[in-house]
Amino acid sequence: MTPFTRITSRGDYVPEIDGLRFFALLGVYLLHLNHAVMNHGKQLTGVEHSTMTRILECGSSGVQLFFAISGFILALPFARAQMEGAKPISLRAYFLRRLTRLEPPLIINVTLALLLKTLILGRAFGELLPHYFATCTYTHYLTYGAVSPINGVTWSLEVEAQFYIMMPLLASVFKIPSKMARRSVIIGGMVLFGIVGRHVPYVFLPAQLSHFLAGFFLVDLWLNEWKQERKLTITHDFFALMSAAALLAVLYFNRQIPLSGVWFPLLILSGAYCSLKGKWMMAFLRFWVTGAIGGMCYTFYLYHVVVLALIGRVVSRWITANDQFTAYGIFFIIATPVILVLSFALFATTERPFMKWRPRWARS
Repeated sequence: MTPFTRITSRGDYVPEIDGLRFFALLGVYLLHLNHAVMNHGKQLTGVEHSTMTRILECGSSGVQLFFAISGFILALPFARAQMEGAKPISLRAYFLRRLTRLEPPLIINVTLALLLKTLILGRAFGELLPHYFATCTYTHYLTYGAVSPINGVTWSLEVEAQFYIMMPLLASVFKIPSKMARRSVIIGGMVLFGIVGRHVPYVFLPAQLSHFLAGFFLVDLWLNEWKQERKLTITHDFFALMSAAALLAVLYFNRQIPLSGVWFPLLILSGAYCSLKGKWMMAFLRFWVTGAIGGMCYTFYLYHVVVLALIGRVVSRWITANDQFTAYGIFFIIATPVILVLSFALFATTERPFMKWRPRWARS
């Protein structure tokens, strides 16, 4: 076991899920890298609405893929307890696991970001301090109606926190004995919240619940049809690519496609399902580089925007290209190795130690 290996609480590590995390992380990173280029490429003009920017904006779907993966990971032990008679989930242990696993790395990150904003970027400490506490408690948008000025990506963690709280209730769907009825309820929920979610602020669970439910459906397939070795086919590779292409089309032509909020989670489900049954896709998902980067996604996600802002202040002096593609390529080549090395180091020192850590009073 290396310092960069993910530790699971129940020992049921699924390597291909880290591969899916890699894809989610890649989309988000490419999107935010473009934001950094636009913010620091002062010689660039008219790039906000360019075709390249519109394509890269589709990387926002990586967050929704993260939600689907969370739905899968969190639903799996609940579903095993309900459908296979596994050991019942202790809610005390469940909530403690969420708190001790995710909160310490978040506090470290937000503290470092606060110091960066005040000591290097010159923001007023007293002005940011209330935002600091709201960010650490997953209540920033609820309190201020806007994303955190300390680390903007933490809005998705606020959604995740709402899902964690509701998960024991949502998992009741796995008590439905009929496979057809159970899956119909899950798909029905995806469709319902795909429609309703468009009328709810994106940082509240109803707006994103359809994506978490996609993970529920994968769990049902995992336990009922993938207990034995899956038959991997190139046909599934093809449909995985088609699902990804269709997903990008829905995002790119969002306003022109009816019920895009319904199609979106269904295409995420289709893409994930076909990827997990595709011969070449599974080889890629299980590739050690893919898994290593996907496994540290929480650390990478928390730090990449902050590091991009710092790198941008330096790289902007070197970027003299006046076209978006060249500037983006230069920024990518310089920033990516720095962020990867830093993320691996921070993962080993500020995230991985908390994957099994418990306060002394909670240790058995």
